[in-house]
Amino acid sequence: MKENDTVSDDYIDSYQRWQETTTWDSVKGDKLWAIIALNSEVGELSQLVEKSLRKGTVYHDDDIMSEVGDILWNVSNILNEYDLKLSDCMKFNIDKIERRRDGR
Repeated sequence: MKENDTVSDDYIDSYQRWQETTTWDSVKGDKLWAIIALNSEVGELSQLVEKSLRKGTVYHDDDIMSEVGDILWNVSNILNEYDLKLSDCMKFNIDKIERRRDGR
């Protein structure tokens, strides 16, 4: 990833702060629910693609954006439950992938 390809940490973290305001009170603080909810959303994305392969169902970019958006919301929720920042997670992942790619 090139240095000029970045999005500001403030922008990323503002999404995460917004996400926290949309979490239902009944599940705030429930780390297990957060992880199960993410799994459920990944399943919905998988089902969309699976139906396309099995039945020839056509899905559109908006369908993918909707499901991946739900996944992103749930990833943010998990990070909030562990008091971790989405921007830090993204940087950590970039570093990990770059090291792996470079054979380090």
